[in-house]
Amino acid sequence: MPFIRPSKRAAFWSASWLLRQLPIWLLAAILLVTIWLHTWDLIEDNRARDLARAEVDIANLARLSQEHAERTFHNADHTLRMVLMQFHEHQGRVDLQRMSALGLFDSHILLQVSVLDAQGLLRHSSLPYSGRIDLSQGEHFKVHVAPGQDGLYISRPLLDQVSGKWSIQASRRITGPHGEFAGVVVASLDPRYFTRFYGDLDLGKQGSAA
Repeated sequence: MPFIRPSKRAAFWSASWLLRQLPIWLLAAILLVTIWLHTWDLIEDNRARDLARAEVDIANLARLSQEHAERTFHNADHTLRMVLMQFHEHQGRVDLQRMSALGLFDSHILLQVSVLDAQGLLRHSSLPYSGRIDLSQGEHFKVHVAPGQDGLYISRPLLDQVSGKWSIQASRRITGPHGEFAGVVVASLDPRYFTRFYGDLDLGKQGSAA
């Protein structure tokens, strides 16, 4: 056996030890990478599941909100049709305040139900009012003037002159016996009804509804 000086002998054994430990270190590195990749896959899987659940929740909330809005406007339209029927059956004589007192209008949704004549003047209202109130410049009135415009119209929120509150106007055309424009029947929806509904939804800490 060749003679090896102590310092060289120590370096020799150190290098030899490192060579013997190399497979262990390689195995440890491989295990570490494998564990890291597996952990990353788990994180990505959880993230994908969380995103999928969030998308389902958002879709369900959107559908719920849409159905709530559709049902609300359907109820308002039902009120408009009822008032129109009363208006035609009694040749324009309709007591909206009495109908309101009888509970025929949903006070949780509607601030007011009213009838405008062909000039846009307020003729009947479920709320007390006085004086001459001209609503002829309202889009919910003007949109029905043209013949054939007898569908349901939904306005953007505006400040109601009778209730003094912001409201969304749902309106329908009143057509006279000869097809002429005879006015508009209006149901004023309370926007707070929608905000209360959306406010009760649990959207999480960073969730919001518009």
